[in-house]
Amino acid sequence: MDRCPEIVANIHKEGHEVGNHTMYDVASWRLSHEEFEEQLLSVDRKLNNYFLEDNHDHKIKWFRPGHGFFTRKMLRIAEHHGYRTALGSLFPLDTLFKNQGENIAKYLLWRVQNGDIIILHDRGPQKLQTAKVLKILLPELKRHGFSVVTLSELLKLQRVHDL
Repeated sequence: MDRCPEIVANIHKEGHEVGNHTMYDVASWRLSHEEFEEQLLSVDRKLNNYFLEDNHDHKIKWFRPGHGFFTRKMLRIAEHHGYRTALGSLFPLDTLFKNQGENIAKYLLWRVQNGDIIILHDRGPQKLQTAKVLKILLPELKRHGFSVVTLSELLKLQRVHDL
């Protein structure tokens, strides 16, 4: 965000939701509670203008713990600061590979189900790989009748389905 603030501004302008993954992509459950809260709030301040709002003008704030692992205390801290925690349901282990965008897309298409939350990474060597995955995956998902929605939209769809 500090190096490319225009990217976050564009994400927001296009109607996408942003979420807090703490300041650094580390195993957040290994952080002290104080360090975790400090990182969460540091990112919170940077994202504050980019959170979407619900029908009651409350900011929609999502948190995903680094590496997907968490403690109950972390969840309570995040909730105290207005966050809902979201985890992924489909992990292609993309950080273990380079230049495997086509294979990762095939794997995801083979495994994807309604309601899945796919985790992909955009750092270092995965940046171009993820772009290739999405270039293949998104049109194929649409062709197979899937819709890509925000977490909040997915939650609404789940509530309607449960009625």
